[in-house]
Amino acid sequence: MPSYSRNEVVLVQFPLELKFWLGSELFSHPRDHSVSEDVVWTEAVVAIMQLTLTDVAAIGGLTFGVAGLVLSIVNYLRDRSKLVVTLRWDMTISTTHEQVGVIRISNVGRRPAYVSHVALKMPKGAGTSHILLADGIYGKKLEEGSEPLVYPVHYDSVLKTQSAHWREIRAQVSDSTGKEWLSKKNSDMMRPSWAK
Repeated sequence: MPSYSRNEVVLVQFPLELKFWLGSELFSHPRDHSVSEDVVWTEAVVAIMQLTLTDVAAIGGLTFGVAGLVLSIVNYLRDRSKLVVTLRWDMTISTTHEQVGVIRISNVGRRPAYVSHVALKMPKGAGTSHILLADGIYGKKLEEGSEPLVYPVHYDSVLKTQSAHWREIRAQVSDSTGKEWLSKKNSDMMRPSWAK
């Protein structure tokens, strides 16, 4: 195997150009099919073995630095509260046998959340934009991983006037930061008894 000084640029041709940065020096292998693949890879290994401790430390520092930055960004995006709101109709209270809707609020994030109020978001043209739940006026703190908050929705006259648009009625929860969380629209299989 030929030897090369550190100040010498090695010109060996193979299908793909191989480049190795050794400090401020660049060993380059342009294309020349007269040289075998074994020779190319052998010289590449020799070039890598000539890396100094400073070069290794620089590469390691760059690698761990980028990895640390990525992990920090991921943790920042995950390290916040996240509320999941669901709305279900025709749930029966065992003591009174009354059918009500149920709004369920869960904190699936990694920070506590303070629920300021709970309401039903009504469809356009309903005459009112929201129906505020009396039990949801008083704010409550929802810890990470704690049991969900549950609010009953009684079937009042205003709600029944929107029987034709029941799919568009959604539960809305506002937290202390002003962010609003909405439940998904219910499917046809979840048609409430008052929507006839």
